[in-house]
Amino acid sequence: MNRVEMETELEDIVRSISFPRYSGTDGWKKAREILLSHFKRLGFNHSEESFTASDFFMRRVNTLPYFITGIYVAILTIVNVFFVIPVASILMGAFLVVIAFTIEKIIQAIKYPVIHSKFGIKHEATNILIENPVRKKTENPRHVLYFIAHTDSKSETPSPHVLFTIIYLSIFFGSIIVGIHSVTRGLVLLLDAGAKETSPFHPHLSYGFVIAFVDALRVITRYGPGKSPGANDDGTGIAILMMLEKEMERQTLALVDFKCVLVGAEELGEVGTHHFILAREEQGVMLNPRRDHFVIIDGIAGNNMYYFTREGWRMRPFSAFLVPLFDNFLQEQDGLGDISFKSMWMPPPVNTDHSAVIFHGQDAFVIASSENVSHTPEDTPDNVNFTAVAALARALQDFIMYIDTSLEKPDHRA
Repeated sequence: MNRVEMETELEDIVRSISFPRYSGTDGWKKAREILLSHFKRLGFNHSEESFTASDFFMRRVNTLPYFITGIYVAILTIVNVFFVIPVASILMGAFLVVIAFTIEKIIQAIKYPVIHSKFGIKHEATNILIENPVRKKTENPRHVLYFIAHTDSKSETPSPHVLFTIIYLSIFFGSIIVGIHSVTRGLVLLLDAGAKETSPFHPHLSYGFVIAFVDALRVITRYGPGKSPGANDDGTGIAILMMLEKEMERQTLALVDFKCVLVGAEELGEVGTHHFILAREEQGVMLNPRRDHFVIIDGIAGNNMYYFTREGWRMRPFSAFLVPLFDNFLQEQDGLGDISFKSMWMPPPVNTDHSAVIFHGQDAFVIASSENVSHTPEDTPDNVNFTAVAALARALQDFIMYIDTSLEKPDHRA
């Protein structure tokens, strides 16, 4: 396809499925049927792996750790403002800092047992593996890339792009400041007897009540089918994967192969990717993070692209294989048309399908764009730059070829 044809094809696919498609709903079932018709039109084969997922985690559990943190910050603030208990200030403050740095891990530890819970509503979902029979598969590849996009959408109220930013700053910076302030005050009182206040009232930590309120405010977030059409979350990702399968049919790969997987129930807690990895294990396909690499395409709307190099407070690196190759790929390009890339750290607790990949000890790489309105009614095709989406689809094709060529070089270790 030429540039105009690809843009038109991508836009047609995205527009055809841009309506609320929460897992298991009539909208999701309609989107599945539309996707199957696209596969037939493009000459693709496909296979499906069905499963069910509970919405109990997303609707009832996901925000609870933030609410509990807010209550804890309020108690800590009361202890510091109205009492002089140095040891309590030190221990409680230190514990708050630990909570702020580990809350993402707490949520992850809860998530995967809860998505199989008997509580909540069980939703039908399916993972769809698409395959272009014309494209020649690589025999005995040294590396396999699993491109992942999700088929479901959800709505979030209040608007996540305002509320979540405020709460994020409160949880991960405000709470840490309160904790450090509490520890510092306790140490001063404990180590310098002359510093004891004449009155137990200590107003300087009273800002902790504001932090506590904002932390706890996360509990008002509601998820559900709503009105979000899901154009960039993740309609564009779906369309890009379909273009990869179609456009790569003319290419021959020697050392790399790739698979395109449209996962379900991402919006219930990355359930589809979780099940996809489990299904591989059940089928005797043992994934190896040194050989198998998951490339997550999510939230593509504009021409300012991000690829993530590290994630979370522990600064855990993303793919040790793909990140340096992508760095080199970008440096060697004369230009990528209408898009630009910037490497970024992924702050906690941002969740895409990479969360399930990392949970299973596998290798993840994430590409997103900054201009997106996910989970809102504004997530429509009219807010998507399809020229940029097409440029990313072409860049990913070139990147696959670049990896294959790089592996053929004698000085490349893989």
